[in-house]
Amino acid sequence: MKEDEDYCSEEEAVLIVHKVSKKFTRSLKRTLLYATVDIMWALMPFLSRKRTDADEPVRLRKGEFLALKQVSFRLKKGDSVALLGVNGSGKTTLLRLIYGIYPFDRGHIEVRGRIGALLAAGVGFHSQMTGRENIYVNAAIIGMTKAEVDATFNDIIAFADIAEFIDAPVGTYSSGMRIRLGFAIVVHADIDILIADEVLAVGDGAFRKKCFDRIDYLKSRGVSIIFVSHILDQVKRTCEKAVYLRKGNMIAFGDTEEILEMYKRDNPGV
Repeated sequence: MKEDEDYCSEEEAVLIVHKVSKKFTRSLKRTLLYATVDIMWALMPFLSRKRTDADEPVRLRKGEFLALKQVSFRLKKGDSVALLGVNGSGKTTLLRLIYGIYPFDRGHIEVRGRIGALLAAGVGFHSQMTGRENIYVNAAIIGMTKAEVDATFNDIIAFADIAEFIDAPVGTYSSGMRIRLGFAIVVHADIDILIADEVLAVGDGAFRKKCFDRIDYLKSRGVSIIFVSHILDQVKRTCEKAVYLRKGNMIAFGDTEEILEMYKRDNPGV
């Protein structure tokens, strides 16, 4: 981990990912069976083994596979890191582990501060609730108080440009409208880390420019960004650092331009 330590000490880090591994099951039937077994073991702590022992190999049962294998990196306050890799490399899994959607099987993740995520269009929205209601619900999930939402409500609507639809059910929104609303909520919160997974590949040029201008503003205030995009110009524009993943393995972590060159050599035509 010398490269991590040279870039960012543990004291400077706003995010620490240390030897994180995650396994999944290909079969739904086995997933349910193994989940039941795991819950039973968890209820007997005197028999269970520590899941966070990073150096202990992950035991794979029939039908299981490793989606991530001992991934490690640190992120400094105000910096941005891109997760690079072809489809199936483990990028979205890693984002969801960082955000706390999935538990990890080995390793350690430490998030220092409030985190906001844009993982997919409509994630976290209730289709039968109005845009207005969803703003308050989603802001509460991030950790915003009602007073904070009240103070930024008009700015959120203006940024998303959905004022005339704000009292319509979100189920009637297009995917672009949901992305605009989701982005507007997150970037008006008082967050320390922003996760963005491919969402900025959707939408018109004017909205994408507005999003990147807002990201620049957040970075100027010390917000760190974890960014996933197959549009490499966006990666180069946004991120100082990059993590290169391949089939769940971390191939490299370092300066974005160097990692991009490695990634392009390994994947011609990306």
